[in-house]
Order: sequence, then C-alpha cells, then structure tokens
Amino acid sequence: MDFESLPYNIQLLSYKNDAKHHYQKLYKKGIRKGMKKQFAIQRSASWINKQFGRTIDWSTMNGLNIEDCKRIIELIKPYIKAYK
Repeated sequence: MDFESLPYNIQLLSYKNDAKHHYQKLYKKGIRKGMKKQFAIQRSASWINKQFGRTIDWSTMNGLNIEDCKRIIELIKPYIKAYK
C-alpha cells in the first residue's frame, strides 16, 4: 500500500498496522503447522527481534519509525508468501 502522500503520523500508524498484520500472519503460519498459539507468538517475536537486533513491544510498537516498520515487513514477507 502507498502511504507516502499522507501526513507523517498517519503514515507511521499505517506502517505500524501493516507491520503488525505481517507479524500476525507469521505466527498464524506457526499455528497452522501445529504449534500452540502462545508458543507461535513467542517464537515469531523472538525471531523478528533477533533479525531486527532489538526487542519490539508488539502490543504498542512504541519506538518504531516508518523505516523500522518497512524493514519488519520486508523481513517477514518471504516467510508468509506461501500462505496468502
């Protein structure tokens, strides 16, 4: 989705929502593979945090900027492509 024409705070909110949506798809992929929900959520968050290099609070996503959100989306995309 193209958010570039929107004001910065609206862009940020949109990118945060998109990043969270991708994160949810990633952990739901784990659930479909037979993992318990809480384990799939923890494993997905742990993997992203390791790839990203810092801990992300997925409930609020505080401290993330637009570039961070774009990076998270790009990290997750290859892993959820097969489950669209």
